[in-house]
Amino acid sequence: MPLPGPATASCGAAFIDCTRRPILVHMDDPVVARPGRAPAPTRWKLWLLIVVTLYPVITVAVTVAAPALDRLPVYARFAIIVPIMVAVMLWIVVPLLHRLCGAWLMR
Repeated sequence: MPLPGPATASCGAAFIDCTRRPILVHMDDPVVARPGRAPAPTRWKLWLLIVVTLYPVITVAVTVAAPALDRLPVYARFAIIVPIMVAVMLWIVVPLLHRLCGAWLMR
């Protein structure tokens, strides 16, 4: 039975077919070189930056929206606030963090 060519398994690992023997390579491994891509920042630094910036975003969103959303049940408030917070983080805060802290992230 022939072995598959380069493919990604459902577990997030890739099989590299260079000697007709599959070699399991974990894509999350920072040592694995990804051709054409810059090295990924370390996870603890990303975690730290996101925690430090997500707290103020959540605090401001809940504080600003509280007067208008107090009459709604909790699940409805979250259904309105969470997509707004995710959009703010995704399109405003994270790109700004990468511009301001990019050099530190890549060290």
